[in-house]
Amino acid sequence: MEALLGITAFLLLPFSIGACVGSIMLIVHGFKKDTTWGILNLLVPFAAIVFMFKYPEEAQPGRKITLISLVGLLVCFLVGLLGVASVG
Repeated sequence: MEALLGITAFLLLPFSIGACVGSIMLIVHGFKKDTTWGILNLLVPFAAIVFMFKYPEEAQPGRKITLISLVGLLVCFLVGLLGVASVG
């Protein structure tokens, strides 16, 4: 079980970097669409999610990276919780 926790900890870094890169891409595409969307993506926490689904063509590359990274982070979090619960 400790190996599973190690793999989970190792995978947190690439998924976190992917989420940051995807968020930056969404901010850039938001500024390309409209200055208001860029500022909203930068400052409002869930505006990027609204932007992803309201303008799917403009947000295509950032949306893929962000969603894959968020799913990966969620899986790592759940596996980590299950691993800690089974060890303790």
